Amino acid sequence: MQLTLDTEKLGQGNVREWHRLFCDYEHMLLTQAYRIVRNAQDAEEVVQTVMMRMWMRKGKLPLIENVERYLVTSVRNQARNMVRPNTTRIMRVGFDKVLANEPASASADDPSSVAQERECLDTLEDVERMLTDVQRRVLAQLKNDPTLSSRSIAARLGCSHKNVLGILRRIRRALASHYFGN
Repeated sequence: MQLTLDTEKLGQGNVREWHRLFCDYEHMLLTQAYRIVRNAQDAEEVVQTVMMRMWMRKGKLPLIENVERYLVTSVRNQARNMVRPNTTRIMRVGFDKVLANEPASASADDPSSVAQERECLDTLEDVERMLTDVQRRVLAQLKNDPTLSSRSIAARLGCSHKNVLGILRRIRRALASHYFGN
Protein backbone atom coordinates (compact mmCIF):
# COMPACT_ATOMS: atom_id res chain seq x y z
CA MET A 1 0.00 0.00 0.00
CA GLN A 2 3.00 2.30 0.68
CA LEU A 3 1.65 5.82 0.23
CA THR A 4 3.72 8.91 -0.16
CA LEU A 5 3.24 10.76 3.06
CA ASP A 6 4.96 13.99 3.89
CA THR A 7 6.59 13.15 7.22
CA GLU A 8 7.66 16.76 7.59
CA LYS A 9 4.01 17.88 7.50
CA LEU A 10 3.05 15.05 9.85
CA GLY A 11 5.82 16.15 12.20
CA GLN A 12 4.47 19.70 12.15
CA GLY A 13 0.98 18.46 13.02
CA ASN A 14 -0.64 19.16 9.64
CA VAL A 15 -4.22 18.00 10.26
CA ARG A 16 -4.93 17.25 6.59
CA GLU A 17 -1.87 14.98 6.34
CA TRP A 18 -2.83 13.20 9.60
CA HIS A 19 -6.38 12.69 8.35
CA ARG A 20 -5.01 11.22 5.15
CA LEU A 21 -2.68 8.95 7.11
CA PHE A 22 -5.48 7.66 9.31
CA CYS A 23 -8.01 7.19 6.50
CA ASP A 24 -5.56 5.44 4.20
CA TYR A 25 -4.22 3.01 6.81
CA GLU A 26 -7.18 2.54 9.14
CA HIS A 27 -8.61 -0.62 7.55
CA MET A 28 -5.24 -2.35 7.22
CA LEU A 29 -4.28 -1.52 10.82
CA LEU A 30 -7.65 -2.62 12.21
CA THR A 31 -7.34 -5.91 10.34
CA GLN A 32 -3.83 -6.43 11.68
CA ALA A 33 -4.92 -5.71 15.25
CA TYR A 34 -8.05 -7.87 14.96
CA ARG A 35 -5.98 -10.89 13.92
CA ILE A 36 -4.18 -10.69 17.24
CA VAL A 37 -6.81 -9.50 19.75
CA ARG A 38 -9.79 -11.20 18.02
CA ASN A 39 -12.20 -8.50 19.11
CA ALA A 40 -13.34 -5.49 17.06
CA GLN A 41 -13.52 -3.08 20.01
CA ASP A 42 -10.06 -4.05 21.25
CA ALA A 43 -8.69 -3.74 17.72
CA GLU A 44 -10.06 -0.19 17.50
CA GLU A 45 -8.54 0.63 20.88
CA VAL A 46 -5.15 -0.68 19.71
CA VAL A 47 -5.20 1.45 16.54
CA GLN A 48 -6.37 4.54 18.43
CA THR A 49 -3.62 4.07 21.02
CA VAL A 50 -0.96 3.76 18.33
CA MET A 51 -2.23 6.84 16.49
CA MET A 52 -2.42 8.84 19.72
CA ARG A 53 1.13 7.88 20.64
CA MET A 54 2.27 8.81 17.16
CA TRP A 55 0.57 12.19 17.48
CA MET A 56 2.23 12.79 20.84
CA ARG A 57 5.63 12.01 19.26
CA LYS A 58 4.93 13.77 15.99
CA GLY A 59 8.16 15.76 16.18
CA LYS A 60 10.12 12.52 15.65
CA LEU A 61 8.13 11.42 12.58
CA PRO A 62 10.48 12.97 10.02
CA LEU A 63 13.10 10.46 11.25
CA ILE A 64 10.92 7.48 10.27
CA GLU A 65 11.88 6.09 6.87
CA ASN A 66 8.87 3.82 6.32
CA VAL A 67 5.69 5.03 8.03
CA GLU A 68 3.65 1.99 6.97
CA ARG A 69 6.14 -0.46 8.47
CA TYR A 70 6.32 1.67 11.61
CA LEU A 71 2.52 1.68 11.96
CA VAL A 72 2.14 -2.06 11.35
CA THR A 73 4.90 -2.91 13.82
CA SER A 74 3.45 -0.53 16.42
CA VAL A 75 -0.05 -2.01 16.03
CA ARG A 76 1.30 -5.56 16.29
CA ASN A 77 3.25 -4.75 19.44
CA GLN A 78 0.36 -2.87 21.06
CA ALA A 79 -2.07 -5.72 20.26
CA ARG A 80 0.29 -8.32 21.68
CA ASN A 81 0.75 -6.22 24.80
CA MET A 82 -3.03 -6.16 25.18
CA VAL A 83 -3.36 -9.95 25.13
CA ARG A 84 -0.08 -10.80 26.88
CA PRO A 85 -1.40 -10.27 30.45
CA ASN A 86 -3.99 -12.99 29.81
CA THR A 87 -1.28 -15.37 28.60
CA THR A 88 0.85 -14.68 31.66
CA ARG A 89 -2.12 -15.31 33.94
CA ILE A 90 -2.83 -18.60 32.17
CA MET A 91 0.71 -19.77 32.68
CA ARG A 92 0.48 -18.85 36.39
CA VAL A 93 -2.69 -20.86 36.94
CA GLY A 94 -0.71 -24.10 37.00
CA PHE A 95 -1.37 -27.41 35.33
CA ASP A 96 -2.32 -29.07 38.60
CA LYS A 97 -5.34 -26.77 38.85
CA VAL A 98 -6.38 -27.65 35.31
CA LEU A 99 -6.55 -31.29 36.33
CA ALA A 100 -8.43 -30.45 39.50
CA ASN A 101 -10.76 -28.23 37.45
CA GLU A 102 -10.67 -25.45 40.04
CA PRO A 103 -9.44 -21.85 40.09
CA ALA A 104 -5.81 -21.48 41.22
CA SER A 105 -5.62 -18.29 43.21
CA ALA A 106 -8.92 -16.55 42.72
CA SER A 107 -10.47 -15.06 45.77
CA ALA A 108 -13.98 -16.26 46.47
CA ASP A 109 -14.79 -12.67 47.47
CA ASP A 110 -13.98 -11.39 43.98
CA PRO A 111 -16.32 -12.85 41.34
CA SER A 112 -14.39 -11.24 38.46
CA SER A 113 -11.17 -12.85 39.68
CA VAL A 114 -12.86 -16.25 39.82
CA ALA A 115 -14.27 -15.70 36.32
CA GLN A 116 -10.83 -14.76 34.96
CA GLU A 117 -9.21 -17.84 36.47
CA ARG A 118 -12.02 -20.01 35.08
CA GLU A 119 -11.44 -18.49 31.64
CA CYS A 120 -7.72 -19.25 31.93
CA LEU A 121 -8.44 -22.87 32.80
CA ASP A 122 -10.91 -23.21 29.93
CA THR A 123 -8.35 -21.78 27.52
CA LEU A 124 -5.68 -24.22 28.65
CA GLU A 125 -8.14 -27.07 28.19
CA ASP A 126 -8.97 -25.80 24.67
CA VAL A 127 -5.31 -25.67 23.75
CA GLU A 128 -4.73 -29.12 25.21
CA ARG A 129 -7.46 -30.53 22.96
CA MET A 130 -5.49 -29.27 19.94
CA LEU A 131 -2.39 -31.28 20.91
CA THR A 132 -1.41 -34.70 19.61
CA ASP A 133 -1.35 -37.74 21.90
CA VAL A 134 2.43 -37.55 22.32
CA GLN A 135 2.24 -33.85 23.19
CA ARG A 136 -0.51 -34.60 25.73
CA ARG A 137 1.68 -37.27 27.37
CA VAL A 138 4.53 -34.76 27.75
CA LEU A 139 2.06 -32.22 29.13
CA ALA A 140 0.67 -34.82 31.53
CA GLN A 141 4.18 -35.30 32.94
CA LEU A 142 4.36 -31.54 33.57
CA LYS A 143 0.92 -31.56 35.14
CA ASN A 144 1.96 -34.28 37.56
CA ASP A 145 5.19 -32.49 38.46
CA PRO A 146 5.73 -28.95 37.08
CA THR A 147 9.35 -29.00 38.34
CA LEU A 148 10.41 -31.80 35.97
CA SER A 149 13.19 -31.03 33.53
CA SER A 150 12.87 -31.95 29.87
CA ARG A 151 15.52 -34.65 30.41
CA SER A 152 13.46 -36.19 33.24
CA ILE A 153 10.37 -36.21 31.06
CA ALA A 154 12.32 -37.93 28.28
CA ALA A 155 13.55 -40.60 30.69
CA ARG A 156 10.05 -41.21 32.06
CA LEU A 157 8.53 -41.50 28.59
CA GLY A 158 11.41 -43.50 27.14
CA CYS A 159 12.10 -41.09 24.31
CA SER A 160 14.96 -38.81 23.37
CA HIS A 161 15.62 -35.48 25.06
CA LYS A 162 15.66 -33.84 21.61
CA ASN A 163 12.17 -35.21 20.90
CA VAL A 164 10.82 -33.82 24.20
CA LEU A 165 12.34 -30.40 23.45
CA GLY A 166 10.63 -30.42 20.04
CA ILE A 167 7.31 -31.37 21.62
CA LEU A 168 7.61 -28.60 24.22
CA ARG A 169 8.30 -26.12 21.39
CA ARG A 170 5.18 -27.31 19.56
CA ILE A 171 3.11 -26.93 22.74
CA ARG A 172 4.40 -23.37 23.16
CA ARG A 173 3.58 -22.69 19.50
CA ALA A 174 0.06 -24.00 20.01
CA LEU A 175 -0.37 -21.59 22.93
CA ALA A 176 1.09 -18.70 20.92
CA SER A 177 -1.12 -19.52 17.96
CA HIS A 178 -4.16 -19.60 20.19
CA TYR A 179 -3.37 -16.19 21.67
CA PHE A 180 -1.46 -14.30 19.04
CA GLY A 181 -2.58 -15.93 15.82
CA ASN A 182 1.07 -16.64 14.88
